[in-house]
Amino acid sequence: MNADNLYHREFKPLLKKAGLCGFTFHSLRHTCATLLLSKNVNPKIIQEMLGHATVWTTIQKDKTTSAVVSRSATRQRHATARVG
Repeated sequence: MNADNLYHREFKPLLKKAGLCGFTFHSLRHTCATLLLSKNVNPKIIQEMLGHATVWTTIQKDKTTSAVVSRSATRQRHATARVG
Protein backbone atom coordinates (compact mmCIF):
# COMPACT_ATOMS: atom_id res chain seq x y z
CA MET A 1 0.00 0.00 0.00
CA ASN A 2 1.37 3.37 -0.98
CA ALA A 3 1.11 5.90 1.88
CA ASP A 4 0.63 8.81 -0.51
CA ASN A 5 -2.28 7.07 -2.22
CA LEU A 6 -3.87 6.23 1.12
CA TYR A 7 -3.63 9.84 2.21
CA HIS A 8 -4.91 11.46 -0.98
CA ARG A 9 -7.48 8.87 -2.12
CA GLU A 10 -8.94 7.79 1.21
CA PHE A 11 -7.97 9.94 4.18
CA LYS A 12 -8.39 13.43 2.66
CA PRO A 13 -11.82 12.69 1.16
CA LEU A 14 -13.00 11.29 4.50
CA LEU A 15 -11.82 14.45 6.27
CA LYS A 16 -13.58 16.63 3.72
CA LYS A 17 -16.80 14.64 4.09
CA ALA A 18 -16.58 14.99 7.89
CA GLY A 19 -15.82 18.72 7.65
CA LEU A 20 -12.39 18.32 9.24
CA CYS A 21 -10.16 19.99 6.67
CA GLY A 22 -6.66 20.79 7.87
CA PHE A 23 -6.25 17.59 9.89
CA THR A 24 -3.12 15.56 9.19
CA PHE A 25 -2.72 11.82 9.38
CA HIS A 26 -0.06 12.31 12.05
CA SER A 27 -2.50 14.29 14.19
CA LEU A 28 -4.41 11.04 14.69
CA ARG A 29 -1.57 9.96 17.00
CA HIS A 30 -2.12 13.03 19.18
CA THR A 31 -5.88 12.51 19.14
CA CYS A 32 -5.40 8.89 20.14
CA ALA A 33 -3.10 9.87 23.01
CA THR A 34 -5.53 12.55 24.20
CA LEU A 35 -8.48 10.17 24.17
CA LEU A 36 -6.56 7.43 25.95
CA LEU A 37 -5.25 9.83 28.60
CA SER A 38 -8.76 11.20 29.14
CA LYS A 39 -9.91 7.62 29.80
CA ASN A 40 -7.16 7.23 32.44
CA VAL A 41 -5.18 4.70 30.41
CA ASN A 42 -1.75 4.30 31.96
CA PRO A 43 0.66 6.68 30.15
CA LYS A 44 3.24 3.86 30.00
CA ILE A 45 0.88 1.86 27.78
CA ILE A 46 0.31 4.89 25.55
CA GLN A 47 4.05 5.51 25.37
CA GLU A 48 4.63 1.96 24.16
CA MET A 49 1.80 2.19 21.61
CA LEU A 50 3.20 5.41 20.13
CA GLY A 51 6.82 4.29 20.32
CA HIS A 52 8.05 7.21 22.43
CA ALA A 53 11.31 6.86 24.35
CA THR A 54 9.80 7.99 27.66
CA VAL A 55 6.41 8.49 29.27
CA TRP A 56 7.28 12.16 29.70
CA THR A 57 7.72 12.49 25.92
CA THR A 58 4.24 11.06 25.42
CA ILE A 59 2.71 13.57 27.80
CA GLN A 60 4.70 16.56 26.48
CA LYS A 61 4.09 15.84 22.79
CA ASP A 62 0.36 15.84 23.28
CA LYS A 63 -0.25 19.58 23.36
CA THR A 64 -4.04 19.25 23.24
CA THR A 65 -4.32 17.35 26.53
CA SER A 66 -6.38 19.19 29.08
CA ALA A 67 -4.74 20.39 32.29
CA VAL A 68 -6.71 17.86 34.33
CA VAL A 69 -5.64 14.92 32.18
CA SER A 70 -2.06 16.17 32.17
CA ARG A 71 -1.97 16.42 35.97
CA SER A 72 -3.42 12.92 36.28
CA ALA A 73 -0.84 11.51 33.88
CA THR A 74 1.97 13.28 35.71
CA ARG A 75 0.82 11.78 39.02
CA GLN A 76 0.80 8.34 37.39
CA ARG A 77 4.27 8.96 35.93
CA HIS A 78 5.63 9.84 39.36
CA ALA A 79 3.98 6.77 40.91
CA THR A 80 5.45 4.56 38.16
CA ALA A 81 8.91 6.07 38.69
CA ARG A 82 8.79 5.31 42.42
CA VAL A 83 7.71 1.70 41.83
CA GLY A 84 9.97 0.73 39.00
